[in-house]
Amino acid sequence: MKKEFSVTIAFFIFIIVVFLIIYFEDDMANSHVCRRYKEFKQENWYGTISNKYINSHNHNAETFELKKKEQHVMFLDDSEYYKFITVGDSVFKQINTNIINVYRKGKAYEFEIDFDCND
Repeated sequence: MKKEFSVTIAFFIFIIVVFLIIYFEDDMANSHVCRRYKEFKQENWYGTISNKYINSHNHNAETFELKKKEQHVMFLDDSEYYKFITVGDSVFKQINTNIINVYRKGKAYEFEIDFDCND
């Protein structure tokens, strides 16, 4: 009887610990996403795209480079921006905004970058 009680208590403690790990890990991941989103909004850059690739050394991050050797990583974005851009496009990102403007062959395109963060 005492052994069954101990096993039952251990099982419930295990379930609670697993639940807490899952709950707090999700919060920590979301805080990282929100922190990266705030950093992204503070960026200010412009230039012509000189290279576009998936960086296998950085978690297969969608990466592009500007001619002036700036490298930008598009983690966590669902806007289709990365799929749209090509080498030769001109891009512009102002500080304090999540909008990227793309200029291609005389036409302007605007992308609202969304990290799915409720800040």
